[in-house]
Amino acid sequence: MNSPPEGNGTGENGTEGNGTEESNAAGNSAGGIGTEGNCAEGSGTEESHAAGNCAGEIGAEGNCTMENDAKESSAGESGTGESGAGKPGRGEQGRGEQGSEEQGNGEAGTWQAVRAELAARDYRPSRRLGQNMMVDANLARAIVRDGGVEAGDFVLEIGSGCASLTVPLVAAGARVSAVEIDGRLLEVARERLAAATGKAPSVKWIHCDVLDGKHHLAQEVLEALPDEGSWRVVSNLPYSVGGPVTALLARLPNPPLTMTLLLQREMVDRLVAVPGTRDWGPLSVQVQALYGARMVRTVGPELFWPRPRVESAVLQLELLPQRPGAQEMTCLGDWTGILLGQRRKALLGLLGRQLGDRERAGEVLGSLGLDGSARPGELSVAELLALSRALGPPS
Repeated sequence: MNSPPEGNGTGENGTEGNGTEESNAAGNSAGGIGTEGNCAEGSGTEESHAAGNCAGEIGAEGNCTMENDAKESSAGESGTGESGAGKPGRGEQGRGEQGSEEQGNGEAGTWQAVRAELAARDYRPSRRLGQNMMVDANLARAIVRDGGVEAGDFVLEIGSGCASLTVPLVAAGARVSAVEIDGRLLEVARERLAAATGKAPSVKWIHCDVLDGKHHLAQEVLEALPDEGSWRVVSNLPYSVGGPVTALLARLPNPPLTMTLLLQREMVDRLVAVPGTRDWGPLSVQVQALYGARMVRTVGPELFWPRPRVESAVLQLELLPQRPGAQEMTCLGDWTGILLGQRRKALLGLLGRQLGDRERAGEVLGSLGLDGSARPGELSVAELLALSRALGPPS
């Protein structure tokens, strides 16, 4: 269900939520992108879900092949199987998931056909890639509507899996570039899309890991994106790479106008967090400096196969008209990592030690109307941005 070539194309974390927390805890100057995928590979997919998902080592399999074609997957619109890198899956065929297959108002037959096609290819959800398939076509259509997709829009889908989102995106008239790391799922997606549309849709398939290392998007993905003009992201991202991928997309020279992302609920809570809360961290700041963020809906585990042990949610990000430039974002990321890494300390003392000059720290805070006794975790995006501008890059 999640990102494939991308994020699952990208290292999911199999350990407790490290992937999602990554940026929060460490912030990294480059955009608050944290370490992300410490994927404890043996951890079950279910577990990885709860944790952040173990989805395929970063960079592993990243030798991608880009293909434009019109073969798409067999089986009709419904059900859907995300993956490529999807959240974490159990790695089992999912006995006892019958409930999930019933979702989608009578479309269970289509999903069963997809399951049969996967079985014919000897496919089992990968623990390493953290694969969970979305099996509810109504949910997929709702996510496309949430994204405001219109005919002619360029849309990047990360983790196309079995074309669960690709089918309604094409039906909406979007020009889709779909990233998937798992070649078996890519074949099923092509066949399924062709069967659902009855024609050869113009979809560019990118077979690769969405991440090239920890802090860069794959070159194949970058080359597929528009250099100018508006475009959108609509994806079921792998949990562990949700933070890094979102931050990297936000920092592009021509960033997406909107991002509509299905993620682990815990990650969405971090991305929409407000100052003074436990979830407020470097990733929250880095993304909200560029985008307005809101949770659109929550999604239960019964809508996936295999079922994850955690709740998911749809996140909507809308590009702000006034945004910091690239150098300002780098400086903001540096200072956010320093300050929120010691969020409970008094601002004046922390800055004084960092600058080696308590008096100057007091002057800067005073000029911005900030209380030296305030805690860094209480500062808003606007206050952190003003402070980073006044201080310049940390030494």
